Order: sequence, then structure tokens, then C-alpha cells
Amino acid sequence: MSATMVEFSDERHLNDLKNVQAQLTLSNIMTPRHEFICCTANEPAQSVMERVPTVFDAVPVIDSANAADTSAPIIGLLHREKVPFRNKTIRASDCLDGSAITQAHPSNRNLLVYIHGLTGHPVEFVQEEGQVVGLVTPYDLERLPVRTALFAQIIDVERLIGDLIRESFPDTDEWERLISPNLRDELQKGLARARGAESSGHAILSVGFGVKLDLLTHCFDGTQHRSWVIQERHEIRIFRNNIAHGAPFPDVMQLPEQVRNLIRLRTLISNRIAELRDQHS
Repeated sequence: MSATMVEFSDERHLNDLKNVQAQLTLSNIMTPRHEFICCTANEPAQSVMERVPTVFDAVPVIDSANAADTSAPIIGLLHREKVPFRNKTIRASDCLDGSAITQAHPSNRNLLVYIHGLTGHPVEFVQEEGQVVGLVTPYDLERLPVRTALFAQIIDVERLIGDLIRESFPDTDEWERLISPNLRDELQKGLARARGAESSGHAILSVGFGVKLDLLTHCFDGTQHRSWVIQERHEIRIFRNNIAHGAPFPDVMQLPEQVRNLIRLRTLISNRIAELRDQHS
């Protein structure tokens, strides 16, 4: 019996990606409203920061006389860094950030869309139907739903890298000519797997991610994007390994830029595939 051929399907993979991403939203990583540590508008701001653990960069401010009232309206955030030094008369309402309410994110916002647009705010509200239902902090970006969303996006980019290599160099002899010397053994092992009895589909499915990234740069030879792709391949490999192995992010605040670069790379690859197919048609 011949092996079943497994080929990439743009429509199927894109639908899978969309389904995964649609289910991974801010609601999966936010701290729900009933778990907030809040302060009242009339509390002295300095006193609030003295009673709240220093790990909290900001505290939600509520319109109530009871800081534990989980049904009270939230009117803003009290940022630790904005509390006047040694002034015990300043109330929370005097220095709160009211814009945090107007800039709240919907709970169904896609995690990648959220990360892509992050600008460095330490705490942001999440809302449903105009009501605050949660908040998110940089610490929440370490949570499993975020890693799942990122890994799904990287797998999609890896799929496209394979498509581009096949479009650029359909003959695997070209791969052996182009590959860096330090990756020749890895490439040969991948090609051997592709020739094995249990293999199915194109040889690109059997080679490692490092080999694909090395061949990817040659797909952009003679283009204005080659130098950027060469620089990005190292970053994306580290990024992929950190996510796949569950390693802590060196700096979660770098995630927005890494996500933006990942999406830019995906766009460049898609455009390059379309350009090559136009040339071949």
C-alpha cells in the first residue's frame, strides 16, 4: 500500500488557526472582578500603597465606602508611581487614572491582537457591555493561553516557510547546495526521514525548523527584505524554543515587538509566495 500524500492546505490551516485564535481571548487570562484588590476614592493614596503588596503597580479605585464591595463601580486606576511622595492628604480620587476605563479592552479580544497593540501599560481593564469584568497585567502574558496562541501562530508561519521553500527550490538538491555547513547533517537526517517507509508528503515536512529558517533566507535573495529576514530568523528560533519548551520569557514586555515581527514575517512570506507564483505562471 502506498503512503498517503499529506499536502499543506491553505484553507484548512487558516481555518484551524482562526478557530484556535478565536477561542483564546482576554477572558482566558484576566483576573476576574471579584478577585480585585481595590481602594475607595476617599482613601489617602499613600495609605493605599502601604497596605497593598508592592507587586501591584496599580490598584482599581471604586465608587464606594467599602473597598471590598465587588459590585461597586470602578472609576479608574491608582498607579503606584503617580502617588505623591510623603503627601498623606492626597486622596485616591485626586490622582487616579480615569482614562483606564475608556481604554478598557473587550473580553473577547483576541490575545494576539491584544499583545500586538500593547504599549507598556502595567494594568489594563477588561470589560463586557460597558462594565469592568477583569484586568490584565504583564504577568498574565506568561499564562498558558498566551503560549498556545503564540505557538499556533508560529506553527502557521512555519507552514508558510515550508510553502515558500517548495516554491523557491522544488528540487531538494538545491537545499543541499544552499544549506549552511553546520546544518548539513541535520538536513541529511531530515531527507533520510523523508525517504523512509513511514514518511508521507513533501520532504519539507521532515526537516527541522533550523534548516527551514536557513533556507528561508535564500528565498529572499535579491530582495530588499533579505537582511531583515536574516536578522529575524535568529530571534524567531529563540522565541519558538522558549514557547515550545515552556521556558519563562526573558522579558514579557518584549512580547509585543516579537509578535509584531512574527506577523511581519508572515506577511513577507505570503507576499513572496504570491510573487514567485506570478513569475512561474
